[in-house]
Amino acid sequence: MLTSYRSFLALGVVAATSACGLFDGGSDTPRPIVYTALHNTREDVQIHVSDDLGHHPKKITDTPGEKAQPAWSPDGAKIAFSWETESQILIYTMNADGSTPVQITPKLTSPNVALYDSPAWAPSGTQLAYGVVDGGPIRIINIDGSGLRQLTPANISADDPAWSPNGQKIAFWGVVTAATTPSADIYVINADGTGLVNLTNSVATETDPSWSPDGTKIAYDADGGTSGLKIFVMDASGANPRMVAQHAAGQTFAHPRWSPDGAHLVFGSADGIWTVNLDGTNLRLIITDRLATDPDWH
Repeated sequence: MLTSYRSFLALGVVAATSACGLFDGGSDTPRPIVYTALHNTREDVQIHVSDDLGHHPKKITDTPGEKAQPAWSPDGAKIAFSWETESQILIYTMNADGSTPVQITPKLTSPNVALYDSPAWAPSGTQLAYGVVDGGPIRIINIDGSGLRQLTPANISADDPAWSPNGQKIAFWGVVTAATTPSADIYVINADGTGLVNLTNSVATETDPSWSPDGTKIAYDADGGTSGLKIFVMDASGANPRMVAQHAAGQTFAHPRWSPDGAHLVFGSADGIWTVNLDGTNLRLIITDRLATDPDWH
């Protein structure tokens, strides 16, 4: 989603417990949520984890520099994230417990500065797609730092890539830079850079797409032509968009991510991390850590 909203808010991570989770169908193993949050005002934004009730939060990073947009690897063993360090914002991975951070994207030399964000894992776990703060090209890189390539065309300012479950397509929000009245739309593109399609093509602001686990739907946030971002879901073709969640006080809901069973969504707002059923029922505020946002559900 747009940097004006997220501004590298704090991360939070969900710790596994023996109690049943909110949406786990009675399993004794809760599915963890990773997010960012500000533990106190004298430190940088850090990454946290919690269970799917928002219980047992645990901070898993404690190093200088703002961190943002944590994303679980497909096997849950690692987390990718962006990290502001030495005046650059780079993409890193680390173990699920916060140990052994590894820099993936290269630093740039003066006068250029790397400002990368929104890492998204390929289903194979061997590549990451990522964007540029405030929009730019979407790039793909192998997790060993090799094979860097640009995915999106130069005439579109883009961010927030999301890989389809079959690995064939990547969704993102984009703005045509030469447009008379530019607005952010949801696009999809083949992973080889062909077949670009604008799914939403509207005057509304639509950002931060996320594929359902079965690949049939895409969740995203949008203003719907009014104030405050809301959570929407549409078919993967762009058809049948519908609003799933709207904040009662008119605040922004953003950064939707799917539960593993595809029946629920988690997302952030100014007052914390929320969950909702896919049919719009059972809207719940589950995490109220300071500036908690950018959740991802494994």
